[in-house]
Amino acid sequence: MDILHTWDADAAVFGQFAARWAGIKLVTSRRDLGQIYPRWKLALMRRADRAAARVVANAEAVRTHFVAQGLPPDKIEVLPNLIDLAEHDRLAAQPFPEAGRLLNGRRMVAVNRLDPEKNTGLLIEALPQVRKEIPEAVLVVVGAGREMPTLREKAAALGVSDAVCFLGEVMEVPALLRLCEAGALVPSRNEGLSNTILEYMAARLPVLATDCGGNRELVRDGETGRLVSPDASAGEVALAWVSLLRDREQAAEMGRRAQTSMAQRHASAPVLETFRRFYEKVAAV
Repeated sequence: MDILHTWDADAAVFGQFAARWAGIKLVTSRRDLGQIYPRWKLALMRRADRAAARVVANAEAVRTHFVAQGLPPDKIEVLPNLIDLAEHDRLAAQPFPEAGRLLNGRRMVAVNRLDPEKNTGLLIEALPQVRKEIPEAVLVVVGAGREMPTLREKAAALGVSDAVCFLGEVMEVPALLRLCEAGALVPSRNEGLSNTILEYMAARLPVLATDCGGNRELVRDGETGRLVSPDASAGEVALAWVSLLRDREQAAEMGRRAQTSMAQRHASAPVLETFRRFYEKVAAV
């Protein structure tokens, strides 16, 4: 073994010592902007980055952020996330076991942790206005987290409990996406390159996302989805949501373009070849 590549914060903290003990090169990963970690862990992660031969970022926005934090530009390299399209399509073709729990209507799906930074409540706040324009619009919320009770209360207070479906954690996400018309991810700030958005794109869904982190590197506004400001109001999100769903053919075309764009940059073959060349370069130094 020539290289130890750590993929998350905890692995980086311990991996730096393992690589030194084994006498091999360390590669660390930065997959978000780091705001979710406590200060002590950030300090250990910075120490691991300094010890690494290279640091891998999964988005140009992530690379830019950490270069601004003092990481040498020639030490951090952008390598994309991977989606196995063949496996995704195989799973998407399976029946969704909880289809009976889904609300009928034009489904926008939001897959993420139900934590404040993921901002799922903004979608619920936007839904009443969306339903004025598209009465059959419904929101499917997938994920678990400490905000679940608050989100349920918000839906009830806004009178849209009958238009929001909380599924909790779902293993069969590709099968669920096949039953939806669009996908949403509206975090307030902290986002690297979202695997959730890549899954939406693999499923041919147009995407509603905030213009932060790596989202703008995936979603082309007006072509593969809609981008809104990280500070967008519920009304602004509603307008973008309506613009996605109002014209079914336009939404379908955005979804097709999204899948094509994703496949060109994030399908297995090109990404694996990029990583192979990267590891060869690191090993040769």
